[in-house]
Amino acid sequence: MTNITNIDSGQAGWDGVINTNFKNLNNMVIGGRNYFSLEKFKRSQYREDYLEMPSVNLQLAANTTYTVSTNIPARDDQGTQDLFAGNAGFKAVSGTNGVKAGSPLTVTTNNTGILQISVRNVSLNTGQYHVQVELGDKATDWRPAVEDTAQVTDTGWIRDGITLMNGAKVYSNFLGDTPAFRIIQLGAVDMLMLSGSVNGIAITKGWNLTLNVATLPQLVTDWFSEHQMVNTHFDTRAFGVQYGWNFYNGKIQLQYCSETSDDTFWINFNHVFIS
Repeated sequence: MTNITNIDSGQAGWDGVINTNFKNLNNMVIGGRNYFSLEKFKRSQYREDYLEMPSVNLQLAANTTYTVSTNIPARDDQGTQDLFAGNAGFKAVSGTNGVKAGSPLTVTTNNTGILQISVRNVSLNTGQYHVQVELGDKATDWRPAVEDTAQVTDTGWIRDGITLMNGAKVYSNFLGDTPAFRIIQLGAVDMLMLSGSVNGIAITKGWNLTLNVATLPQLVTDWFSEHQMVNTHFDTRAFGVQYGWNFYNGKIQLQYCSETSDDTFWINFNHVFIS
């Protein structure tokens, strides 16, 4: 596997959780197979009928024992779980088919061989939490599924294509005087990074007031369109003034949140998006 720790992590501003996870992937010795693929979960998930949790069905061997393990913790009361596993169509009950960190669950498939995995209240897309499904009745150290260990692809910083609107002055904390974007993929983990700042933006006091800041190139808008976002609203701060911002109709859009700003404020739009 490519040594992803060489991909300019300091400049990119990845948070510690993502950075640590990447390093763990890079240094891990791949052992037996993990049948739970995050890529498959993202591509094929559905909502089960009982609690409408995001779920995926794994086609495994019939009448065979598998062990499901995770690092997702239990709730504070230790009685409610957020990960469940069982034969397809099961009814989720924490004490019966719930799985939590340190307490793996052994499941024997029925004649169909379909194992259902369901999760709630946590995202599997950030790299913080993981799930493992392995043959047999023992849980071993987590390793990524084969489908999730693709080589790293990296566009590098692309400094053209982002067009500022409303005559805003251009400035970037990281890259000089031009806003930029970068797309990195490691198996099932995709990242889109935007870098840049603007000033000369004034937003009058009031709620639900928005201002388009920049248009994005087709490669970036396609990325947003093709990926499921856990949260489509993102916050940034500039000199104590808090703005909400999101991606809408091919544009970066700022929304006033706390107090009136005038055109002397710098507004950063540096962010990492994880699919």
